[in-house]
Amino acid sequence: MNTEHAPLAPSSAPQWAFCSGSVPANLNAPDIECERTRAGTASHWVGGEALNSWLKHRKQGVTDCTNWIGETAPNGVVVDEEMAEGAQQWVDDVLELSATYGAPHGLAVEQRVKMPNIHPLNWGTLDTRGWFPETNTLYAWEYKFGHREVPVFENYQLIDYVAGLIQEPMNAKTTVVLRVVQPFCYYARDQIREWKTSLGELTPYFNRLTDQAHEAMTTPTLTAGLHCRDCAAINRCPTARRAGYSVITYAGEAYDLETLRGSDLAVERDILRVGLTLVKARLEAVEDQIYASVKKGDHSSGLTVQSKEGRLKWDVPTGQAIALGWQFGADLSKPGAVTPLQAIKKIPKDLRPAFESVLRSSTSRPSSGLELVKLEDSRTARAFKPRSN
Repeated sequence: MNTEHAPLAPSSAPQWAFCSGSVPANLNAPDIECERTRAGTASHWVGGEALNSWLKHRKQGVTDCTNWIGETAPNGVVVDEEMAEGAQQWVDDVLELSATYGAPHGLAVEQRVKMPNIHPLNWGTLDTRGWFPETNTLYAWEYKFGHREVPVFENYQLIDYVAGLIQEPMNAKTTVVLRVVQPFCYYARDQIREWKTSLGELTPYFNRLTDQAHEAMTTPTLTAGLHCRDCAAINRCPTARRAGYSVITYAGEAYDLETLRGSDLAVERDILRVGLTLVKARLEAVEDQIYASVKKGDHSSGLTVQSKEGRLKWDVPTGQAIALGWQFGADLSKPGAVTPLQAIKKIPKDLRPAFESVLRSSTSRPSSGLELVKLEDSRTARAFKPRSN
């Protein structure tokens, strides 16, 4: 798999199609990979290997992605069942659709695509392309391993790729089918989503990409909006910061009430949804930056990192927990055993102090992640704080 990125990468087209300044802002941004991202890269490798095996051998069994479980992907990740399962859905969708056209020769996998008609610095690697001249139909697939839903309608990443796939005898009437395969987005209505359009209908989108690409390389400007959510430079972007503040800084205005109805409420709902997304993305980026500073020993923010305490849970078998309750005159069975906090409420009030003392050796609060807290409010600071008489 080719991991080289273009200055105007199709994967970031959903950002630079709306904010040309995101291109220079992200040029020196660190490429931080989380565990899920690395797993997605490995799953892409499995799917690509399976599809290329089919194109080479045209035999049953060569597209069974479980064949790669236990193998090490080029990025060093060992392939597991989930990676193989996700890749299989992508592979099956590509082969099933191409079979309906009876033209597997129309497929291309992990194809390097250049878009000079958008900008000379615009190129990338498309997951799968299917061109079927018999029906004047062009397919473009994008496989996503992540959990967050990736819309297929007006998907600028795929639209950008289509701009580089145009060839003879394609024309304005050529049917274009964009498909996003996302097996692990459990809250989306469909795990495979499709947008069918035409080359002619995509012309305004191509024009937007062209204008934004050239602006990015000449006189870039910053624009805040939903696209900020996936921008790596959001923690350093003054426009995103001001846009976020504008959501929360109106105060002290003259007393005035208003009643909104119908379409006005719908418009405000859209505005608030954009605002919430922008503020949440900015908050996450700022907190990530503080986490990194604190880990390096920099506490100039006045914050520190500590583990979040999870819910109190039993560390003893169910039967032992229930027996403990009987010793204090309470039935803790439900079936199973009630939670420790529920158990405390069931114990007679006069026996609760003794029960809570015994409970400490039978329960624990496992960590549920990390959180940022003020230095003076941290558990460490409180432990050394002198108690007032």
